[in-house]
Amino acid sequence: MSSSTIIGNTFENNNRPWNSSADSNNVTHAIGAPKHADLPWPTPVIAFVLARRPNLAYPVSGNEIRDNKLRAACASGCTGIGYFASRGTGYGAGNSWSAQTTNYYSGNDPFGSNVGSRRCGGNWYAGNSTCTASSSPKPCNADDHQHNPPAGDPYRNDGCSFY
Repeated sequence: MSSSTIIGNTFENNNRPWNSSADSNNVTHAIGAPKHADLPWPTPVIAFVLARRPNLAYPVSGNEIRDNKLRAACASGCTGIGYFASRGTGYGAGNSWSAQTTNYYSGNDPFGSNVGSRRCGGNWYAGNSTCTASSSPKPCNADDHQHNPPAGDPYRNDGCSFY
């Protein structure tokens, strides 16, 4: 999916351990790693996924994901994740990155999920904004303060860029 706008929706996937991902498209782990290695265990249940398959020529880029409520919670037997961006998202041909290829996340609220989000790829999460634990205004996402990107990444990705 590229160049799409997803604004003002509510995505819910609560208490459904049977609705977990088998990951037949291999988007939740690096090549050679165990399935779901990019996600918290056990058994991930996700409300919203933006994914690019490994070795796929088509980019997943230029999307705007804004002002959504993303809820996934499990009482037992699984871990609910509000939203997940896979490796390779936000990059263009040849794994090039630019303001045109990145996916823009702003104003999203994953609270109520066991884990707010897992952010792989090269996406923009209210980048260059000051987002704190106390309710930060837009463009901050509600869980931005929980992500400590690697040095040199001002956009709050979790350091799992490519497959």
